[in-house]
Amino acid sequence: LHSDMHETLWEMHRAQDHFISQIDMLTQKIVELQQTLFAQSAAGHPMSSGACCSQRPPSAPLPPHI
Repeated sequence: LHSDMHETLWEMHRAQDHFISQIDMLTQKIVELQQTLFAQSAAGHPMSSGACCSQRPPSAPLPPHI
């Protein structure tokens, strides 16, 4: 039982390290995207309205309602 607990704790530690590295990478990507958007807006190239991630492209119809 003790060795199983130790192994589980070690796996949790490895998973935590993995998640931390993924969060660091995503944070860096967000910073890069914010810098790109800021540079585009400062250069007079505002983001097009279709570029918002919350909008569906015209080629993606809504699923039928059941």
